[in-house]
Amino acid sequence: MNPDGRKLAYFFYATDDGQACNALVAAKKLRLLGTPDTIDTVVMVIDHVTNTTRQHLADGGMVVLPVEPWRLYQDHGVYRDSLTKLRIFEEMGYDRLIYIDSDTVIMRNLDELFNLPHAMYWAPRAYWLEHLQPFITSVLLVVDPDNDLFEHLQVAISQQKEVQYDMDILNIEWQHQVGILPSEYVVLTTHLQEDMNKYLFGYKTFEERVKHTYIHHFSYSPQYNKPWNMNVDQIERRPNIIPLFYDLYEEFWAGRRKYCPFL
Repeated sequence: MNPDGRKLAYFFYATDDGQACNALVAAKKLRLLGTPDTIDTVVMVIDHVTNTTRQHLADGGMVVLPVEPWRLYQDHGVYRDSLTKLRIFEEMGYDRLIYIDSDTVIMRNLDELFNLPHAMYWAPRAYWLEHLQPFITSVLLVVDPDNDLFEHLQVAISQQKEVQYDMDILNIEWQHQVGILPSEYVVLTTHLQEDMNKYLFGYKTFEERVKHTYIHHFSYSPQYNKPWNMNVDQIERRPNIIPLFYDLYEEFWAGRRKYCPFL
């Protein structure tokens, strides 16, 4: 319990052992950045996450929360179970939670977000989707769980006429009710190697923007994939690209080697 009496947590979700590893690596980084033990790190897991992996998560200090997968039956691809993320809106005993996608590297302490005023939910702008604005990204969400909101999402998803994913649904349902966080809370890794000076978010230099970035989200580019689909032999450092771009991959791989013997 925190000094103000609220029960707070960081949330992740995992639909397989690899994603569970990513969540554990991220949770460890939160502690390194100063998040106190009074704030839980929680991972929602579905049945595909093995018992061995669940035990490693618990031994690593995480709260393991089994949930039913929220499944897109029209989709048989990698994002089939991605709606499971939206279970963060369901009341599970926490007053406020911060959800983070696990295909990220957290750069700065995020605990300040627990002190934001109430909103339907908070999220950063998906700044790269300029033609859709206002439009948020679901990589980072600040939520005060509410079963009425969760039920609203359940109804909306049951009535959808085409396949929509978590980010689409949140924008369609509550586009003008969300509290929007500054864009530097989530920056795509792509914008460490291209369009560096296009997306400065009011900072005078690219270096200042990088310094103030909270989360880097691994994004696809012609030469780079998600880090678990690559290895160190595929990285060739180019002098015209900021070293941090490559360092993020190295940090991600190092975390998996250190914390995930179950893989």
